[in-house]
Amino acid sequence: MKLTNYLSYLAKKPQIMTLSYENSLELCEDISKKQISDIPKEYHRDIESLLVERLNSKAVETHLEAPLERLLVALQETQSIK
Repeated sequence: MKLTNYLSYLAKKPQIMTLSYENSLELCEDISKKQISDIPKEYHRDIESLLVERLNSKAVETHLEAPLERLLVALQETQSIK
């Protein structure tokens, strides 16, 4: 699942969202290539929550940890500025 597909799904405001293992891996791979400016501000908290959950559960490939952690820190910093 690409980030754009994930954001489109979030726009529908689902009550419950479940990602398959493969979709989760693909999403994390795609997110790891993004900058904070690539993510609409209204979805920063959603992406932050996703990254926290995936990183804490070690559900990301090792080579993706550093870029995802950098993006997570950037997202957290934007939340603390508000």
